[in-house]
Amino acid sequence: MAEKRSLVVGGFHVTESTDKHSKVPLLGDIPLLGKALFSSTERQNNRRERLFILTPRVIGDQTDPSRYLPQADQVELQAALTPLARRYDPHQPVIKRSDIISTLAHLVTGQVPKAFKVAPMPLGLNTLCSTRNLLALNTERSQWYAGPQYNVAVVVLRNQFNRNVRIDEKECSTSQTLAVSVWPRAWLKPGEEAEVFIAMRPVVKDEHISVPRPSLITPTQKAKP
Repeated sequence: MAEKRSLVVGGFHVTESTDKHSKVPLLGDIPLLGKALFSSTERQNNRRERLFILTPRVIGDQTDPSRYLPQADQVELQAALTPLARRYDPHQPVIKRSDIISTLAHLVTGQVPKAFKVAPMPLGLNTLCSTRNLLALNTERSQWYAGPQYNVAVVVLRNQFNRNVRIDEKECSTSQTLAVSVWPRAWLKPGEEAEVFIAMRPVVKDEHISVPRPSLITPTQKAKP
């Protein structure tokens, strides 16, 4: 139960009924007439209810729940809390959409923004794009531009099918991806190539994430000869 939130755990109620009889001395004792004319009866009903309500409140150093755990469990607790705190906290710093658009526009035209530096590719190319068999990822040509807030990877995709194929940007998108752009065009003729620019946040290892899970409702499309 959260702090300062009330919870009713039980209670009871009592109902009391009281009849008060009044009469005029002597006259009230006359048979029939005394009860009808010289006496009266007043009834009162009282109802009382009592509820038991718990409202927790954290005081002082009790705000840290880890102090109640044995010392032997502290390491395991912190290992579980660290990735959760990183996942639910907002990403910092805030990256503006206009900055990403400007960066990709410069890279498409062959210019490297001043804030970015060329660096070796730190990731496996297969982790950047998960394409259909219609498209082939060139594993020998790639670029990596490291920036102060985010990085940009450039890979090459080739249409290895016998008809036009469109590059789907979501095939090169992960949880860290900010934007994906294709140049010169997303629709490729047979044998045609295109550059894919992937803007992404710095990769932070999350102990709760292991390998991608394949979809059960989206079958892999295979190329036909």
